[in-house]
Amino acid sequence: MLRVVVIDDEAAIAKHLVSVLNSLEENIEVLAILDSVEQSISWLSNHKCDLIISDVELGDGLSFDIFKEIGQNIPIIITTAFDSYAIRAFKENSVDYLLKPVQKEDLEMAISKFRNQIKNNQDFDLVMNLLSRKETKFQNRFLITIGNRMESIAISSIAYFFADERYTCLVSHEGRKHLINSPISELEEKSDPASFFCVNRKILVSHEAIRSIVVFSKRKLRIELSPSPTLPIDVVVSAARVRPFKKWLNGVPVL
Repeated sequence: MLRVVVIDDEAAIAKHLVSVLNSLEENIEVLAILDSVEQSISWLSNHKCDLIISDVELGDGLSFDIFKEIGQNIPIIITTAFDSYAIRAFKENSVDYLLKPVQKEDLEMAISKFRNQIKNNQDFDLVMNLLSRKETKFQNRFLITIGNRMESIAISSIAYFFADERYTCLVSHEGRKHLINSPISELEEKSDPASFFCVNRKILVSHEAIRSIVVFSKRKLRIELSPSPTLPIDVVVSAARVRPFKKWLNGVPVL
C-alpha cells in the first residue's frame, strides 16, 4: 500500500489529483488532503506517509517551509504552475516536478519513478522503513471494552474489522461484534499482512472470513464474509487492490 498525502490550497486541484490517483492501476491510499503550511506541519508531525504530492505556493507560505520544519526525508512530487522552483525542488528530496495542470500520464510516470527508486534502493530511508516493518512484531491481541469490563481478544479469533463514518468494529469468527478505538489504516499496520488484507478503505479481512469471491465487474471483486455482517456492508475489492489481493490469496507477501 502506497500511502499518499496531497497538499494544495486549491480544493478543485486537490480533488483532481485525488481523482487521478484513484484512477491509476496502483495500490494507493490518499491519507489526507492538506491546504496550508500550518495544517501540513501539524498533520505530518503526528502521522506517517510514504509520498507527498505538493504545490509550492500555499496561502500561508511555501511548501518548502513544511519540509524544513518537519525534518523528515519524505519523498515529494512537486506540482506548480511555475517552473522557477525546479532547482530548489530537487534539493528538497523531490521525486519529480510536474507543471499544472497535472496530466494523468505525467503523474502516473512520477509514481512509477518513485516505485523504481524503491526497487533500486535509491531512497534509503524509505527502504529501511519497509524492512523494519517486516521485522516488526505484529499485534496478536486486541483489548475491547464490554460494558464495565475489559476483554483481550486473540488475533486468531478475529474474522474482520470494518468501519463506517461513525466507528470501527471488530467481528469475531463467532459473530460477536465489538467497537474498537482505531481506524482501519492503523489496524492494517498492526495486523500481520500474511493473515489480514485491507480489501478497501473500510474492510480489513482475514483469510478464514472469506466465504466466497465473485467477479463484480471487469476490474472489481465482491467478497461474501463469514460470519455475515449484521449491517448492509458491500464488501468490494477496489480495482486498485485486485492484483495485490490475488497475490495475498496465493500466499505472496504484499507490502
